[in-house]
Amino acid sequence: MSAAEVAELLVGAIDLHCHSGPAAMPRILDHHEELLDAADAKFRAVLFKDHFYAGMPHAILLEKLFPETNVKPFSGLVLNNASGGINPHAVDHTIKLGGKIVWMPTLSAANHIKAMAAGNSTFPKTAQKMLDPIPLAALDANGKLTDDTKKVIDLIAEADIILAGGHLPASECTSCSTRRRGAASRR
Repeated sequence: MSAAEVAELLVGAIDLHCHSGPAAMPRILDHHEELLDAADAKFRAVLFKDHFYAGMPHAILLEKLFPETNVKPFSGLVLNNASGGINPHAVDHTIKLGGKIVWMPTLSAANHIKAMAAGNSTFPKTAQKMLDPIPLAALDANGKLTDDTKKVIDLIAEADIILAGGHLPASECTSCSTRRRGAASRR
């Protein structure tokens, strides 16, 4: 496929997973630069993701400051320790600001922490040493979804936004998606 054919395919595209900055991890471009690159490629939208903060305030400001790009910026929230973990209040706030996706824990997921400790990951490091993560799981000791996880999933279903599994193990993702489908059918 030629470069021109690839460029034509990207017209109207939406980047659903952009790790631009500012960020605790080194990034090759910031949110504004990503917005300009997306405009050059004639993307319709970009969705910013950061493991440590909700990106909706950045998306809102970028859209206001640079409407001429004709690229709609979006974001969401990753439920890591920095956002309070599996935190219904943070999810509610993100939804109210127009967030389109909530990722279950990534860097704070017990599954991720275990893989990192075993040396099974080449995941990028933060530019500065952060506090050690507190392992998070969507399931309690009995293998059931925690109350906060249920509330988060119900909020996501009610808002009809995307639930992403983050770095949870498949067993936890399955439980979350089963709850999401059930909550969506009750709407």
